[in-house]
Amino acid sequence: MSFFIIAVFILGIAYTAYLPFHALGITWMGTLYKPTFAPPGWLESVVWPILYLLMSTSLWLIWQKKEEQPINIALWTFLLQYLVNISWGPVIINMQDINLSMLYICALFPLVLINTRVFWHISESAGLLLVPNVLWTFYLLCVQTTIWLH
Repeated sequence: MSFFIIAVFILGIAYTAYLPFHALGITWMGTLYKPTFAPPGWLESVVWPILYLLMSTSLWLIWQKKEEQPINIALWTFLLQYLVNISWGPVIINMQDINLSMLYICALFPLVLINTRVFWHISESAGLLLVPNVLWTFYLLCVQTTIWLH
């Protein structure tokens, strides 16, 4: 499978899931308390495509190892964290529930960590490409926790 197909698939599904809810999300998120360290809205529009591109590259590197070792667990961990990741925004924005949002990010962070560890075990480069996602998700967990506690 080519990198291009993986990248288009990952980015395409993510944006297809996200775009219909973007305007509603801006309106609702604007009503919430935000800590001073919360990212400006424009930053997320820059960071997420980069993270999805890094995820695509990482997945492609894992796919290249399929002849050398079993990658089923790696693919399943990726799929699980990816599905939680792409569904977080639309579900939260549609339901406008800060408690559900907190539950999602609390589920997402360990899934991202597990995915990174599993990928790292197969390919250090693939695992390293997921480190920015770990850092961003942890940052969002901190922001979300502050909003939830407020």
